[in-house]
Amino acid sequence: MLYVRTVMWDVFLYTLSYAVFDTDILGHELRYQIVNYISENWDRFKVFTMNNDGNNFVIKGRTVFKCRGLAPMIPYIKKAQALSKRKLKLFSAPWGSPKWMKKDGFIKSDYYQLWADYFIRFLDEYKKQGLHFWGLSPENEPVTPSLLGIAYPFNFVMWTPETMVKFIVEYLGPALSNNGYGDLLLMMLDDQRAFVPEWSEKLFTSELLKRFASGLAVHWYNDKMSNPDILTQFHDENPDMFILYTEACNDPFSDPGPAVQLGSWERAENYVSSIIEVLNHWVSGWVDWNLVLDIKGGPNWANNVVDSPIIVNATADEFYKQPMFYGLGHFSKFIWAGSGRIDLQYDDNGLQGLETVAAIAPDGVITIVVQNRQEEAKRATFTDPIRGVISISVPPRSIHTIIYKG
Repeated sequence: MLYVRTVMWDVFLYTLSYAVFDTDILGHELRYQIVNYISENWDRFKVFTMNNDGNNFVIKGRTVFKCRGLAPMIPYIKKAQALSKRKLKLFSAPWGSPKWMKKDGFIKSDYYQLWADYFIRFLDEYKKQGLHFWGLSPENEPVTPSLLGIAYPFNFVMWTPETMVKFIVEYLGPALSNNGYGDLLLMMLDDQRAFVPEWSEKLFTSELLKRFASGLAVHWYNDKMSNPDILTQFHDENPDMFILYTEACNDPFSDPGPAVQLGSWERAENYVSSIIEVLNHWVSGWVDWNLVLDIKGGPNWANNVVDSPIIVNATADEFYKQPMFYGLGHFSKFIWAGSGRIDLQYDDNGLQGLETVAAIAPDGVITIVVQNRQEEAKRATFTDPIRGVISISVPPRSIHTIIYKG
């Protein structure tokens, strides 16, 4: 979330932004190399109004920056770009279309071209502000609403793999290419991991789709109900496609209790466990849903309050960096864009319940992240055939990072 209440004064906002984006402090490269799409906002918003004259549709009226909630984001995105010493990469995803475009939750095929035009207009308006996108998802969670029905609280558009292929190949893909956005990386699915096998089988068998698609976007919410080997299988079948985790947060559904749990160490452990697991299965990045939320876990027009690494107490002009923030730092500070994961081989003693991942950065620095979620200390010994042996005691309920020059 890049929307912060305007009641905070500029010095406070600068301090908050500096804490998040200055790479000398925590270096949120892995987490913030992608500035996630904006969804935690005051309310729903319309991007454009339409002029309907018979069969002729013209996108006109309010621009994206005149709509409530969108204009204030632009200065914060630019501030983040200025503070980050590494280039921030923006990606976006729509949630819902105008209701008149849809029937039974799906966009009517007659409006596919018009919906593709919406994407172009959105990108054009940001381009006018000097903001260029790195990636794009055609839809946020195209499958989940069909399973939850009326329990799904957000605006949405549903897609099947077949309708998505048609939309991408015949409409959105050509529209992007013809309007100067052919280098934008298009990510498929953008939904739960359990849906990857079916969508992969039906999407990536289309050679025409592969002309436009660059990767797979995944959400973390139902990961406990699916095997991470799904990700490795996708990589093996589609080695040219990257996998990016595009949304994650601790929420009352997966972790019963208050939406915001200040100082929760377990929620930091949840983040670290997820990142270690998916990086070991060919995922190249992991994005938190929210940069900052208020003390109640909002604002959110659907009252979908959740937790965040940084919590703002606006009435006291304070913000709190939670354990989740520092858990993310074990990766983002040292595993930069362009790093490669190193495979770890285990001896007969195995992991002893430890969670580990290793990577080598472009400058040759090797990073090993180790988490111990157990109630007793464990010894971790790593043998590098060139550099020798590293042995550490990992205290209970702790996260450690080992860094050395390879």
